[in-house]
Order: sequence, then structure tokens, then C-alpha cells
Amino acid sequence: MSVKEWIKQHKYLVLIAITLIVIPLTWTVIKSFSEDTTSSGWDGVVARTFTSGTGTDVNPYVISNASEFAYFKEVLEGDDASVYADKTYVIANSFNYGGYEMAIDNEIPFSGTIDGHGSLIYNATLSNNLFKEVKDATIKNISFNDIDYELTVETGALFAMNIDNSSVDMLVFSGNAVISNESSFGGFAYTSKDSEYTNIVLNYAIETESTDIYKFAYELNDDTGSNIMINASKYKSTGSDTDITFKSFEMIEDAINLATVDNLDEFENNDYHIVINNNIFVVEDKNTLEEDTPSDGDDNEIDDKDDKKDDDEIRIRGGAKSPVASDTITEHASGVDGNTLYINDVTSDYNYYQGLNFTEVRSTSIPSGYSTGYYDAANLVKVQIIYDGADINNSGLVGAVSPLNSENTNKFVYYKYYPLERTSSGVLATNADGDNYIRIELIDNPFSKRPYVNNVEYGFNLQ
Repeated sequence: MSVKEWIKQHKYLVLIAITLIVIPLTWTVIKSFSEDTTSSGWDGVVARTFTSGTGTDVNPYVISNASEFAYFKEVLEGDDASVYADKTYVIANSFNYGGYEMAIDNEIPFSGTIDGHGSLIYNATLSNNLFKEVKDATIKNISFNDIDYELTVETGALFAMNIDNSSVDMLVFSGNAVISNESSFGGFAYTSKDSEYTNIVLNYAIETESTDIYKFAYELNDDTGSNIMINASKYKSTGSDTDITFKSFEMIEDAINLATVDNLDEFENNDYHIVINNNIFVVEDKNTLEEDTPSDGDDNEIDDKDDKKDDDEIRIRGGAKSPVASDTITEHASGVDGNTLYINDVTSDYNYYQGLNFTEVRSTSIPSGYSTGYYDAANLVKVQIIYDGADINNSGLVGAVSPLNSENTNKFVYYKYYPLERTSSGVLATNADGDNYIRIELIDNPFSKRPYVNNVEYGFNLQ
């Protein structure tokens, strides 16, 4: 019997078999396309490039997500580490590291610049130290939160094993530290010399039976510092003499008690400051608008920056970054209504920009396959644009879309999304007042019928 005859004779059996194969495949495809990856943790796939940039001060490498931070870690550990170790980097977005290991085992000291722009990196594990060697570097404006640290070798620290002639400013570390009983833990750095530390908060709980534990550094040599605040514990701040003054705070239940700190407002630089948001310390852009949250009388009530005290506890409100897209616009479906033509592109624009998150690159590299975050909802502005054929000074002068009397549409109303403008490096652009902005391209004059009054034709004066 031929195959063709066998299939014909057993066609129902074949149909059932094909159905059993197709259904699981279809479910798998649908499931993979329905997963929301923008808010979930990193899946462990390392990017093959940065979002954009060449690593210069003018055109820095832009790290937009956890995948690109893992690529940063990979290149500093790789054979070409010397090419990347002295470059300039910016972190453009906050991201969830998915619980993965983020320690950078760099033999060549990192000697470049990292500006986190207030980004929050959270949900990560860290073994021994974030950097092994840091020299002649500048690192600033980053929050590390929910970091599970474990020291498994003889010596280590949260940020770096060795720091030399570097500047660290506006940096927060929060999490839990587990230290093996035979290890020596330096705190923020194990050894440091000729470096400057400003505006640093270390909010971590230490679990260990080791007696060789320090909160900030095992050894300091000619270092300077100010505004360094550390979660109170029985351990010494440093193992060597220093002129640096350390401040301490403690946790009372879920609240941060700053009774021993004069003023948290002094933890700031020109552009960023450290605030408490939802009982965690974060680095925040000082230009961020703060939303006034009504008090509901519960334990989560947070006072404003008047430094009001409640049982010697200071709570300072951190302004949450809210989406700029406005929901106050009343939309109208696309179509003609009376003399008005409505064009509603809100849904299509939003979908377009979400796709652009994954396909747009600002370099010659191919897309990494991960969202840049450039066009997330917080960076899109919903607008209503009206093109009116009526003269604002004389309602008797009205143009229309067509000379035909049956085509007397004299108003166009557009509903659209526009993204906040960015610089060539991917950082949000600002105008002379320091505000973010959008750029709108106006359409050509849609009115071909010019208004007539007493047989006088009036042209259009676009300004």
C-alpha cells in the first residue's frame, strides 16, 4: 500500500494527530507573544551592544536595561577590557536585574565615568564586590536597592575591593549582607586611597559571626568625604584613622529613623538629592515634580520637607516620578461630526512607540531585542491639536476644506502621542528653563476654500 493510499484510508487518524501537534504549538506561540516583558525582571540574556554612543564625554555609551548592564559587566571582564575601562557611560533607565549576579570581576581597573541619572537598579545578587578594581574613576547618581550580598572569599566589600584616586557621589546601597565567619568585610570599600566620597547612604543589614567587620572601609588612606550615612550597627565605620565623619540611622519597624541626622536635605549635588520614598532611600532628580498625596491618617503618612518630627522620627517625602501623559483630554472617535473632522491616532501612536522601544538604535549596531524604555508611558505626552479655519479675530472669516458646498469641513482635531525629546546620547533633553519638551511638526494648510466677505477673497496668514 502506498503512503498516499494509507493517508486516504486513515484520514481521520491523521487529522487528529495533526490537531494534537498544532494545538500545543499554537498555545506556545500565543503565550510567548502575550508576556509583558517591560515590567518583569531580566531573563538573563546578555545584550551584544549598548543602546548607543561611542564612550566619549560628548557621546557616552548608553545603558538602558539590565541586559546592557550585563554586557557592560562582560566587556570589563573580557579580553577587550582595556578598550572599555576608561570610557564614559550613562544609565538611562531604572531596571529589575531579575535576581542575577552583578559582580564585575575586572582585573583592569575601571577608570571611566558612570552617571546613573538617578536610575534605580534593583533585585540582584552580589558576590564579594561590585567592582574589583576602581582607579581614576567618577561614579555618581545611582541607587542600588534589594541587593542580596554574600562574601564568600577572605576579603571584600559592597562597592569595590580597591579604590584609588576616584570620586563617588550620590550613591545608595540597600539590601542584606551575609558574611562568612572567616572573612573580613570592609563595608563600602575594602581599601581606598586619595578618593572622595560624598552623599552616600548604606542601608544594609549584616548577618555574620565574623569579628572583622567594618561599615564603610577596612582601610582608608588620605581619603576625604562628607554626607555619608550608614545603618546603625555594632560594627566600626572603618578600620583606620580618618577625618571623615559618618552619620548613622536606624530602622524602627518599617520606618527609617533619622533622629541622629541633622538634615537629609544636605545630601544633594547640583542636579540630584537623596530622599526617602516608600521607606527606602533613592536618588532623585531635583527637577522631578512632587505629587501631593492626601493624608489618610495611617502609618504610611509622610510629612513634607518642613522636617516635621513625630516621636523624634523624620520622614521626608520623595516625589514619585509620574507619567507626563495627560488624561484630561476628552477624546473623540475618528470621523466627521458636523463641520469637524476628528483624527484619533492615540492607540496607533502608542503601539508604534512601544514597538520603537525595541527597534530604535542610536548607533550603527543592530537592536538588542530589549526595550530601551525611551517610549514608556511616562515619556509619552498625549496631545490634542486643533486646526481651525475660523479667524481668531473675525469669526466671519472661515475657510473650508473644499470649494464644494457639500464639503464644508472647517476644523481638524488630532489626538496623538508625542515622545519627550532626547539628546543624541538618549538622555532626556531640556530647554532653557530646565524642562523636558516635545516637538510637533505642523501639517500643511488643509483649507483650500478661502473665505469671502463682500466679494473679497481673504488668503491665509500662517504664523
